[in-house]
Amino acid sequence: MNFPEGQIRAKCPTIGCGANWELGPEGFWQVVHISEDQQIREAAKVMHEAIEFFKIAMEVAFNRVFNTLNVAANEINPKWFHYYQRSRKRRIRKKYEKLIRNYLADSLHPLRKAN
Repeated sequence: MNFPEGQIRAKCPTIGCGANWELGPEGFWQVVHISEDQQIREAAKVMHEAIEFFKIAMEVAFNRVFNTLNVAANEINPKWFHYYQRSRKRRIRKKYEKLIRNYLADSLHPLRKAN
């Protein structure tokens, strides 16, 4: 930024900045006031960084859970899945659905203990 010669105050020429610069007693220019728009932009930037961090953390956590469930789903007794899909009675489907659900839930216990 080029500051005007012979003046002690200047407005930032950057579009949308709105900052007021003032020549300080040491001879250095300093920001006196930042507009509300600039404050909002800075707050939005901080929030964006926090959201990105949260997104990465959730992605890592979800990948651990998904990978664990995927491995457990491949290890389910095929007979349970067969009976769950092809049984005519609701109580039989419910029995094997419960077996499968409990098996998958038990596979997540090591993740709970790790945290």
